[in-house]
Amino acid sequence: MVYNETLKREIPEGWEVKKLKEIVKKISNSINPNDFQDLKYLPIDKLPKKSFSYSDFEDRENANSSLIKFDKDDILLGAMRVYFHRVCLAYEDGISRNTIFVLRPKHKFLRLFSLFLINKEETIQFANDNSTGSSIPYAKWENGLADYQFCLPSENLIVKFEKQISPIMDKIINNSKQNQELSALRDWLLPMLMNGQVKVGMLD
Repeated sequence: MVYNETLKREIPEGWEVKKLKEIVKKISNSINPNDFQDLKYLPIDKLPKKSFSYSDFEDRENANSSLIKFDKDDILLGAMRVYFHRVCLAYEDGISRNTIFVLRPKHKFLRLFSLFLINKEETIQFANDNSTGSSIPYAKWENGLADYQFCLPSENLIVKFEKQISPIMDKIINNSKQNQELSALRDWLLPMLMNGQVKVGMLD
C-alpha cells in the first residue's frame, strides 16, 4: 500500500488515481423523432432504481423531442434527479432523451468496471453534489461528474474482474429480456381475455 496525496489515503501499489472522463466519454448523439424507427424508446422513468438492467419501454409515438441514441453496452445514467440512482447497462441499441447520460467506456475491457464504478453510492453522491438546479437538479458532466476521482487497478486485474462478473451480468440481462417478452405477451392477451376473444381453457 502507498499513501496517495490526491485521495488522502492509502491505495494498492501499482494502482493509479484517475478521473472518470479518462476512462469514459459522454455520448451526445442527437436524433430526430423520425430517425431509427426500429429502435425502442427508453425514457428516464423506465430506468429502474438501483438495478443494472431494465425490462420496460415507452411507446415509440411518445418519443417527440430532445432525443438521443445509445448503443449496446453503453452505460445509461439518469441525470435528472440523479439521486434516484438509475444506472443500467444497455443490452441493445435504443433511443432516450437527454435527461439520461449515455456514457461509453473508452476500452471494451472497462465495460463492467465502469458500470460498477458509476453505480457506486459515492459516485452518485458526487454527481448529485455537482448538479445544477434546485427544484429539479440535473447532473453535470463537464466540471461535474467527469472529474470524479477514483483508483484504477491494473489492466490485468480489470480483465480478470470482467471475466468473473460477465456471466452474472449476462444472466441479469437475460432475465430482463424474458420479463420484457412476458410483459408484451400479457399486454397482447389481456384485452382478448377481457372481451371474450380468448378463453383460459384455449390457452392450455
